[in-house]
Amino acid sequence: MAFATSLLASLDRIRSIPGRLGLHPYTVTRITRTWSSGTIGHGTPTDVEAVLRVNGQNVHARQAAESEADHYLETGPTFVEGDWLVGPLTPEFAGGGYDPDTFDGQSEAVEIFYRIEGPGMAVDNTFKATRKASSGPFGITLTLRRAPYLP
Repeated sequence: MAFATSLLASLDRIRSIPGRLGLHPYTVTRITRTWSSGTIGHGTPTDVEAVLRVNGQNVHARQAAESEADHYLETGPTFVEGDWLVGPLTPEFAGGGYDPDTFDGQSEAVEIFYRIEGPGMAVDNTFKATRKASSGPFGITLTLRRAPYLP
């Protein structure tokens, strides 16, 4: 077992502390929609929902600030008003975490949406991931943007 991998369970427990203190009030749900026809938008959709958690607690979710993009990416703003940052989520380890590849699962027959619920959220709270930023072996952060249509 690599040293970084051995730390993931402890890191997951540490990341859950703010949630236990009530500091992560938003619930983020990943909705995986599979279309029976094999083509998005055609046939009958089947949804599978999974709430994103860190050691049983809500994952950290907050609105992004445009100045963050300049600071972290040094390529100019990549966020728009209303974007959300979700994470870090702990990568997969024995007993928990997430496989980073599951966040890239969209295909011709599968759509992935995210729903954010919590204080001050509007009715149109459905989002799509604009990018997945993996921060090395220790975390996965998603950037979410309002979906162009409601699923």
